Amino acid sequence: MNRKVIAIYQKADYDLSDIRSACLKLSFPAYVRQSGLPTNTLNINASPRNGLRTYKCTFTQFRRTQSTAHDIFLDHARKIAKAYRANFIQAYANQIKYSYIGSSKVHGAYRIKGTPFTSGVINKDTALGYHRDLANTKDGMSCMLILKKGVADGELILPELSIGFACQDGYILLFDRQKYIHGVTPIIPAQSGNGYRYTIVYNNNKGMSLCLTPEDEEKHYRNHLEKQMESHNLKSQQHNER
Repeated sequence: MNRKVIAIYQKADYDLSDIRSACLKLSFPAYVRQSGLPTNTLNINASPRNGLRTYKCTFTQFRRTQSTAHDIFLDHARKIAKAYRANFIQAYANQIKYSYIGSSKVHGAYRIKGTPFTSGVINKDTALGYHRDLANTKDGMSCMLILKKGVADGELILPELSIGFACQDGYILLFDRQKYIHGVTPIIPAQSGNGYRYTIVYNNNKGMSLCLTPEDEEKHYRNHLEKQMESHNLKSQQHNER
């Protein structure tokens, strides 16, 4: 009987000392999700336009301000991409096709070279409720690396499939986060306060296919600001004329 593999959970077969050291040196800005849950996250590489925060595609603040540390995470994106390709060749090909070919092609400046990924996120001690990663492209995998010490639980659960993953230190987890609902159980910190649970997740953000070149994004953004100003001035003028 043929069974479809939906996830791969295995020990990383490459050295993690540099990325572990980089994680421990990171500082995370205070951030609260729309759900009200506080999270410690840093975005990797590039982000699409977001009408609530910014109206232009951008390189992340992490990439712009900490390029040396950021390069470590890009290097590990390439390492985990090899495991992705070896285990899910069709999904890998789907994401390569989406990012590199046709109308959805992502500009090369926003792709992580040597991978099908455009983006990623670093989470520290974050236990999110059940959700789907709807910004991801369809028919592809997200690839997660786990670094964990001195904390308990923080398991990742796929309730629709009645399975869970322990999220052990030094393991990688590959599955379709856009298709399957998933969430993380509460993380129990060490009494010493020195424990941690980092997850580094690489993905292909479908919003990046709408991005212009970095130079044209700046022009697009300036035009947007000018139109906003014109609209504001017109409304002010109409209000004064009443």
